[in-house]
Amino acid sequence: MKTLILAIACFFSLNLISQKSEVETDSLSLYFSFPCIAFDGEYGIEYDGDDIYVTSSISDSIAKYDIDGTLLEKFVIPEVANVRDMAYDGEFCYGGTNDYFFYVMDMTTKTLLIKFDLPVRVHSIAFNKEENTFWINEEGSHVIYEVDLYYGKRDSIVIESADSIYITGLAYGPRYSWPPYLWIFCQDGTRSLLLKYNIDTKEQVGYEIDLSSLVSGSALSGGLFLERKDYTYSFIIGGIIQDQLIFALDLDYANQLVNTGEKVMITEFDIYPNPATNMISISTSLRENQDANCRIYNQAGQIMYNKKLSSNKMKINLKKFPVGAYFVQLTGIEGFSFTKKFLKVN
Repeated sequence: MKTLILAIACFFSLNLISQKSEVETDSLSLYFSFPCIAFDGEYGIEYDGDDIYVTSSISDSIAKYDIDGTLLEKFVIPEVANVRDMAYDGEFCYGGTNDYFFYVMDMTTKTLLIKFDLPVRVHSIAFNKEENTFWINEEGSHVIYEVDLYYGKRDSIVIESADSIYITGLAYGPRYSWPPYLWIFCQDGTRSLLLKYNIDTKEQVGYEIDLSSLVSGSALSGGLFLERKDYTYSFIIGGIIQDQLIFALDLDYANQLVNTGEKVMITEFDIYPNPATNMISISTSLRENQDANCRIYNQAGQIMYNKKLSSNKMKINLKKFPVGAYFVQLTGIEGFSFTKKFLKVN
């Protein structure tokens, strides 16, 4: 790691050139999901195997969550602000800012190690630990470059459907896999899409995964991460839908969706009316004898309602709920977790 930091500190001649079918999943089986509650502009995200770090694209705010969605703390790192996508090398985080540099940050000590200048804007970023290289994407570009900090540009991938998508997050891996893959989080209008690319062939693998059903309204993609699960050789891939939801899928499940395009219908639900005044109705695809729990959180992360689902249709009285935004989270013993947002109005 010290070698990489030295390379970042000494390298100032990086030469970059600036420049399928869809999985129609009405519902997804998630490893975890929970609402964004820390601050405005939640966009960048990384997971270190223990905790989740989220950054704001419009301020210097940084949040630390556990995977249950508890907001552990909010803090700032002096001279760090407006971080979009992040990458993690097992020790430090790298942050793209949509500017001509990226940060190297120690989230534990809350310090900036170095600010590395580049001749292009770094919007999305991923790290390949085996090669000590970065995959970097400029805002609005559909070319993703692999960059060696000693020797400059090594490789590139041009994303298909270039006219219709906007890339917001990158993740490499998992490590030790062959062939190597690059995962891409992007938005297409109001949809958040997850794509998988074979780095050797430069081609998209299988199907796109549409994550838009995880939230109500427009689903704007944000940062992306891929990390070991519980320090094992199993992995999860996750990200953030801007200002709405933090989520993760088991990587084997994500690969299943990409490779087969099959729906894995665990559960789905609708909330109506939305906005609501005194009452909401929740309609689910809860199967007979399936155990599931319904929780409602306010924007501060406090649990306002917590009951077991007894049928696939239920009504909840909102008279004691103050006006504001709330999140309904449906969880089950099968491991799924599904969240939607609604508004309480006068």
